[in-house]
Order: sequence, then structure tokens, then C-alpha cells
Amino acid sequence: ARKLLAYMDFAALSDVLSPATLAALKDHVDKEQVKAEVGSSEQSSDFTAAHNSEYGRREYWDERFAKEESYDWLMTFDSVKDDVCTHLKKNDRILIVGCGNSTFSADLYDAGYKNITNIDFSDVVIDRMKESNQERETMNWIKMDMCELDFPEGSFDVVIDKAAMDALMVDEGSVWDPATQVIDSSDKMCRSVSRVLIPTGVFLQISFSQPHFRTKYLMGQRKNNTVLNPYTVEEGMCDTYGWSLTVNTLGGSNGCLDSFMYVMTKSALTEGKS
Repeated sequence: ARKLLAYMDFAALSDVLSPATLAALKDHVDKEQVKAEVGSSEQSSDFTAAHNSEYGRREYWDERFAKEESYDWLMTFDSVKDDVCTHLKKNDRILIVGCGNSTFSADLYDAGYKNITNIDFSDVVIDRMKESNQERETMNWIKMDMCELDFPEGSFDVVIDKAAMDALMVDEGSVWDPATQVIDSSDKMCRSVSRVLIPTGVFLQISFSQPHFRTKYLMGQRKNNTVLNPYTVEEGMCDTYGWSLTVNTLGGSNGCLDSFMYVMTKSALTEGKS
């Protein structure tokens, strides 16, 4: 079950779903594990964490990355390329945060987007990805924390996050009343991403998190303690981070197991607060 809900406990979902719905979801996950972790035949199921909190620890990822060749969380590039590439230009400076050992960056590069920088907090995976992508000469791999991006202001046209913020949520606790450390970490990430984007840059986030939960973070409402209605999807202008947020459903089925793409577009007229 953790393979689909990699950063959510079923205990937490019991606050959200009826017992019947939760039982149906568990049954579906047991039968359809491949929906969340889609990848090559090189992928293994031997790396499932004993507890979801392990997905937030560097030691877990270092050990996993040392043994695992590649892994794609949620969706592959091919499954989202039409949704993603509509926001890109071939000469964009693109930053991919929490890159892991996904093939997403390589596939994006091979699709013609040659100016890509990848970061991850695991030096193990950065070293391995450098080695396996030597032929992609203009793609960069750097060890870095996505909550403390060490790039000059306005360094990138586009920032892409595929399930990276999800890893911050493993210690969220109740989705209705998240832990303070998770709120603080997501706020640091959003501020850091906003800072390194150009004034009209775009932040694309692909996630399994339901919009009425995730948009509260991306609109700064969790950090500012201004959540008015926990059941609504928040979109529009966010002065805290200086971007405008819209939400797209990936796959178009509008079901409870969909993934979503959150599109944050910076405004040249509004600066995020630091």
C-alpha cells in the first residue's frame, strides 16, 4: 500500500475518507501498486520503507540509491510530457529539484531541452547520475537541499518538482492540522524556489496530494495560518511567494487516485516576501 501512498499513512486517511471508501482504496492499492511507481524493468520493490517517515531521511535514500539503478515516482516523462512541455521553451534554464534516479531528466533532455540542472540532497545519487548521463554534456548534477537553494536570484526560467515536496510530507501527521516542521519546510522550499525563478518564471509541481490539501501550502496559507475552509481548492494570486497558482488533473479521470500538476507562474509585478 505504501507504494501508491508513499508519503501518506492510511491512519491519516481515516480522517478524510469513510470506512467504506478507505477499504476500497486499500483493496485498489493492493491490486494496482504499479500506478504510483512506474519505471523500467530495472526497478525493484525491495526498497519499500518500513515506515513512511523513512522517505524523509537522507540515510534511507543514500542506501537505496547505492543499489537501485532507476525509479520513477508517480509518472514517467512520457505520461506527462504534453502537460509539462506546454509550459517550456527549448532554451529555458530548467531546474529539477529532488531529481533522485528518475529517468525524467534524461527524457526531458532527449526531447530537446538541453539546459537542465538537477539537484538532490543525496551525493550518492548525484554521483551515479553524473556517471550514467555523461553523454548528455550540458546537463548538470549538483548535491543541494531544495529548501536552501544555493543559486543566485533569478537563475532559472522553470523549476520542476515531481514528488519532491511529497517527501517533506512524510511527517505531516494529520492532513487537517499538519506538524509545524512540515509547514516550515514547505514554506522554505517555496520561498527558495520563488527566489531562484526569474520574475516571470514557472514552478511545475507533480504530486499525488489532493488539491484541497496541497494548495494550502503553495498559497502560503499554512505558514500564514490563514486557512479559511479546509475543503476548498485555493487558486489565484499568492503574495507570499509572488506567483499565481492553477491546478491541472493529470490523466483527466478526476478520480481519487489521480495525480495533479500545480502550476505556479511568477508575476513581474509582485515580489514574494523573504
